[in-house]
Amino acid sequence: MGLADHQCKYQICNYSFDSYSNRVFILIPSLVTSATPVRIHLHGFSQNPDGTPYNNNFDIGLKNNVPVESFEKTISAYGMARSVCGDSPEILVVPVSYYRCDDYKKSFLSQDDLNAFIKELEGKINHPILEKKLIISAHSGGGNRLSDILTEDDPRISKVMIFDGLYDGSTNIYNWITMTSSVEVNLINLYKEDGVPGEPYTTSMEVLQKLKNLSLPIESSSLQVNHHLFTVDRVVTADGVEVKNFYQDKAPTLDHWGLVSAMWNQ
Repeated sequence: MGLADHQCKYQICNYSFDSYSNRVFILIPSLVTSATPVRIHLHGFSQNPDGTPYNNNFDIGLKNNVPVESFEKTISAYGMARSVCGDSPEILVVPVSYYRCDDYKKSFLSQDDLNAFIKELEGKINHPILEKKLIISAHSGGGNRLSDILTEDDPRISKVMIFDGLYDGSTNIYNWITMTSSVEVNLINLYKEDGVPGEPYTTSMEVLQKLKNLSLPIESSSLQVNHHLFTVDRVVTADGVEVKNFYQDKAPTLDHWGLVSAMWNQ
């Protein structure tokens, strides 16, 4: 199915995978070359972007009942279509997950499971993923699952982005950072939830502190994204892994959901 979004034409495909327990939506740009990167996004849905509960007309997370029209609304609300538009388009892959990321928990138990999914994906889209042409992003519970299953160096990965999604401590993601090379890792977090530092923020700071303990300096700067001001703490490992923690340490102008839309292309 083809559609246009702000004069950007792309195709939406809706697949069933042997390696995944639910549907998989794929956005394919109008122009694809052998060097076009692929972005896999694990989105942690537990409500709609406006804070309302699930409903049959909107949410991508509904079990096995996600019409293309509902998915279009979701990618528009979160700004995901920007992946296939612009000067550097990506093939965007979004596995549908049930409430509280149940399908991610069932299908992605290890990096071997993720690798099996990627292998099947390459066949579905007839597009081998080249070295440094794979981006993996994840939000909320999807980020938590991703940090659990990244356990080996994968030369295809160029960037990992986790939006407010580190909840079970820093050990797993830190271990992966120290075993991989030449990868960009962006940890994008709220600073405060209900007036106190949020767990993803504190976990991300733990990661940077562990890297600092390796005698790696941390640089701090500011980043303005539209009217949203972020502090950015940055550290680079000896193997060329650039780790950045983005957060709002003043009055927050975004919520748990708005982070995705605002920072999608960072």
